[in-house]
Amino acid sequence: MANPYVNTALVNWLKQHGQMPPKKGNQNPLGLPLPPQGTYDPALDYNSQASSLGLQQTRDDAATAFEQGQEDYGLNTQNLLTQRNNQIEDIKRNYNVLGHQQADHAAQQGITSQGLLALSAQKRMGNENFEAGRVDQGYNQQKQQLDLNYARQFGGYGGNVINDPLTQQPVFGLLATQVARAGDADSKYQHAIDAQKIYGAQQNGYSYTPPKHTKKQAQKIGAYIRNH
Repeated sequence: MANPYVNTALVNWLKQHGQMPPKKGNQNPLGLPLPPQGTYDPALDYNSQASSLGLQQTRDDAATAFEQGQEDYGLNTQNLLTQRNNQIEDIKRNYNVLGHQQADHAAQQGITSQGLLALSAQKRMGNENFEAGRVDQGYNQQKQQLDLNYARQFGGYGGNVINDPLTQQPVFGLLATQVARAGDADSKYQHAIDAQKIYGAQQNGYSYTPPKHTKKQAQKIGAYIRNH
């Protein structure tokens, strides 16, 4: 498949001069050394720097968003737990008051049977546990949703492993995706700029000194050219 970031004229020049295909690392798409400034349009450097600045700003904004997200998650988690605990305390307090009211009423009615009093206490405890259970169920659902939103937003950012609370699988969230895409776009743009610099320099008469290649390297060059 043709590389959209390589100018056809550059590939033709590559065929003539036997330059190496791209290698791993920070090299341009042709594997050629960049020409010196002054041999190509200086606007290319400005465009390259602007793209790099934009990428850095995206990364800075992401770091700020992650820091604020950490703070928000911690506060929301604590507030949710505090709300749950307060509701549980209210339930306990209400049933404690009810117990005293029922005991006073029983005394006024002359009811002294320990069996009846124990049965009344047992019913209160059952109702109290039921209401507390509903509070815990609501808390768990809200906490799960909070964790899910957090994972989908910040999972994978900065190497942080955050699992989906439903699947228990690591999540690559929105913030990490945005930063990765910005980095990929900048990398491709820089490659395109490098190709334009090389082509522009050649058009202005700048000449590269062709390197010597082994037979294996020459085969790689041929494969690269055929694929472009």
